[in-house]
Amino acid sequence: MNILNGGDAVETSADQRRLNREVLFTGASLAATIGGTLFYPPLRLLSLPGVLYSLFPIYRDAYQSA
Repeated sequence: MNILNGGDAVETSADQRRLNREVLFTGASLAATIGGTLFYPPLRLLSLPGVLYSLFPIYRDAYQSA
């Protein structure tokens, strides 16, 4: 994938795209948790899918190493 950076194309690797996606899900989960804590507590449940998505690679790697 090419991203324009000041007129120069920058190639992003698959690992960078995966990390960008994980940061996006983590930020969305954090926003849902903070919003739920401050304004509407049931909103905190929206953070659960993001947390599970973030934890899945950890559990997968632990299972494969055992």
